[in-house]
This record gives sequence, C-alpha cells and structure tokens, in this order.
Amino acid sequence: MPIAREIEACVADISKKGWSSFPLGDDLQDMVSTAFRAASAFFDLDEKSKGACVLPYGCGYTPFGREHSGIPALPDRAEIFAASARTRELALNLPCAAGCELHARMMEVFPLL
Repeated sequence: MPIAREIEACVADISKKGWSSFPLGDDLQDMVSTAFRAASAFFDLDEKSKGACVLPYGCGYTPFGREHSGIPALPDRAEIFAASARTRELALNLPCAAGCELHARMMEVFPLL
C-alpha cells in the first residue's frame, strides 16, 4: 500500500477508534523493543534515582501527576520520561545510568518514527 494510503488509514482509525496501529520493519521493531526494555529498567528504579534524572525543556523524568495538558488542576496519571535532541548531550551527564540509557535508546528511535 503506498504511504499516502497508509497515512489515510491511520487517520481514519484515529478518527473512529481514537488510536491506530501499523506494522514496523524488523530492525525498527528491535529498536523500539530495546527502548521499551530501557524504559522498564528506568521506571523500576526508586523515586530518588528517577527524580535525579530531570532535564531542561520538559525532558527527562516527570513524576506521577505533575504533567498536564494545559490544565494544572487535571494532571495526567502517569510518570513520564521525555527525550529531545536539545538534551542529547545533557543526558550523558545524568546521575543514573538507566536514565542515560533510556534517553539514548529513545533518541535512536525518534528520527525513524
């Protein structure tokens, strides 16, 4: 299926169901799986270790209930770790190896998705 039709199918799914899925090539799937394993290792850490992995620009770790979608009174109910090209070098100095690893794995996948 040409890429334009794949995009149209995803948009239609999102409009009808609120989500969509699409197959990944084996190499990309391996990279995504590696990033998920790094995330699992990071989020299994204690609060102090995760809390030390905050980066500027809203990147790194955000504790449960702090992130919100424009309405501070309605926080999300999730822990978050965000990565950005702007924090690539800064993430190398995180005091937690699992945070460094997660940021690196996310940045490998980012340009491909």
